[in-house]
Amino acid sequence: MLALERRNLILEKLQEEKRVVVSELSQLYSVSEETIRRDLDKLEKEGLATKSYGGAVINEDVGIDLPFNVRKNQNVQGKQKMAEIAASMVNDGDHIFLDASTTAVFVAKALKEKERLTKELARVNGMLANPNFVHKAPEKKIAEEKEKLENYTQMMARVEERLAHLSK
Repeated sequence: MLALERRNLILEKLQEEKRVVVSELSQLYSVSEETIRRDLDKLEKEGLATKSYGGAVINEDVGIDLPFNVRKNQNVQGKQKMAEIAASMVNDGDHIFLDASTTAVFVAKALKEKERLTKELARVNGMLANPNFVHKAPEKKIAEEKEKLENYTQMMARVEERLAHLSK
């Protein structure tokens, strides 16, 4: 196991249990206690944990963004349910945008059975990031894209309504 993988597992354990013990982690991952202490040092330097005698506690600072691999394993059932709802609202041939969130990973998986979805977001983002890129779209195309954006906004509002209903 790589050190990064082990630190991510330690971080997951911290998220679940709010504290970890060096000796337990050493046995769990079959490494020396010194190796675990170095892992905890690194997590502390990154602001993710606070070391204490014999272990560490999670840093509850809400401003810290946990690594993607840790976040994707949190609230999996909720993300799957949201993904199912979102996927049920997308029709074959629709244009959709997904951000880089962990929930979007579940949405993408739920959408893999759909056909003819537009999957060119990365290419478009690359073009827009180029300061020399100039795009003049025909008025008809602009109107079509504006309508798609309005449809997307309405779809997201429906998702939010359904999620609010589910959380009751």
